[in-house]
Amino acid sequence: MRYIYNSVISELQRDPRRKFLFVETGYFMRWWYEQTPATQNVTRGLVTAGQIDFVNGAWCMADDASPGADDQIDQITLGHRFIKDTLGVDVKVAWHIDPFGLSASYASIWGAMNYTAWVFNRVDTRLKDLWHNETRLQFDWIPNGTGTNPGVFSHVLDTHYVSCAAISGARTVISPLQGV
Repeated sequence: MRYIYNSVISELQRDPRRKFLFVETGYFMRWWYEQTPATQNVTRGLVTAGQIDFVNGAWCMADDASPGADDQIDQITLGHRFIKDTLGVDVKVAWHIDPFGLSASYASIWGAMNYTAWVFNRVDTRLKDLWHNETRLQFDWIPNGTGTNPGVFSHVLDTHYVSCAAISGARTVISPLQGV
């Protein structure tokens, strides 16, 4: 990752129109501690200028099928605390494009942790096809029985890793499993 991050910083400095999103804080933290104070200051400037942003912000993009809620919350807290303490950034978008095993409990957790949106990818192909055909790839995921928890605005990538998520202002409030 060192070479990727070094290249990213170099290219962002050369062209202020470019932007980059960091996802997994564990890699970024390791890179950060290897940098000189000068490089750290350049990186802070790129964050301030909006050229670097953070999505997910957790230590890693954990497999949603395996860990318990406490494990998820702990590793998200670790990543978020580092980003906030080091760069003053509050991460607001969850990004889980590769893990398997999504559940309504995660929508509840993300909503309770003040994420404003959640982008994910791996859902059953039949469900993704249905949502695509009915233009329901964006929705407010409000888990049943969560009381006052608002859930989280969710976006399913349309074409696997080929597209970038563009979270629009158009919102549909549905139960994700309606019509299945």
